[in-house]
Amino acid sequence: MRQLVAKIILFLVILFLVDTALGICFQTLVDSAKGGETRRVNYICKQTSEDLLIFGSSRALHHYDPLLLEDSLQMSCYNCGKDGNGIILLYGWFKMIQQRYHPQMIVYDVMPNFDLWKGDNMAYLPGLRYYYGEPAVDSIFWSVDKNERFKMMVQSYRFNSQFLQIMMDNIKPLRKNINGYVPLEGQMTYEPVLQETGTTSACEIDPLKLYYLERLIKDCRDSRISLVFMASPQYKNTDASAFKPLMELCQRYHVPFINHYTDTTFNNKREYFIDSAHLNSEGAAKYTLAVIKDLKRTYFCVGTEGSSI
Repeated sequence: MRQLVAKIILFLVILFLVDTALGICFQTLVDSAKGGETRRVNYICKQTSEDLLIFGSSRALHHYDPLLLEDSLQMSCYNCGKDGNGIILLYGWFKMIQQRYHPQMIVYDVMPNFDLWKGDNMAYLPGLRYYYGEPAVDSIFWSVDKNERFKMMVQSYRFNSQFLQIMMDNIKPLRKNINGYVPLEGQMTYEPVLQETGTTSACEIDPLKLYYLERLIKDCRDSRISLVFMASPQYKNTDASAFKPLMELCQRYHVPFINHYTDTTFNNKREYFIDSAHLNSEGAAKYTLAVIKDLKRTYFCVGTEGSSI
């Protein structure tokens, strides 16, 4: 019996040591990534120092050209957009950035699927797992799933879903970016079926996402960071009512919400889109110029006048 107990203890000790070693190894690979998404995310969380940051989903990532923004606004800029993600991930990134410095402005491109509607919130956690030990990040995990506090005790669990990405970004990074921005080349060659993703009738609002949006607003206010919410163009939608909960938050806290979601300059113009949800590089350049005009018009009243433009 004693031998069995001793073997079990030895096995657990070995398991612990192997897991700890894997955790150290993976974290070293994350920190030493040559490029790609691993290096980009690490830069966002640990190294950004730019005046203007762009937050949001893939629509932020592909729609806002930092070089155009820098040239016109005379502010350094970095695009922090992330494919398939929204406020749950981005609030964690924001808290890490806030610990280091306070940018002058954050432009947040809102997508209802990722920022307002209910869905699988577990899907937003992988991009935060490397940074679980950072202040205010662990509580985000607990708010999504209380069991995460136990899972995160396993070091290798923090990296297992991103293992191949981490390895590729250390060997031969495939994805390049321009100050975080990833332009999409090409043009949409099909006519998409109209899907009224702007209507809320079939979509339930997620109180957790609203909670973190409100936290972001309050934290920016307390840190004197100018926050502007935007909705970038969609190819075929004519209904922007999905943004109503956010608009109500913006009105309550006097934060600008600038709506280009149904902007006829872009709607139904294939030459500006690569698919129904994403602008191509030409469309992104044209849209960024429109954003510059918006920011010049609202910059000095950010935080004092909230409205939908």
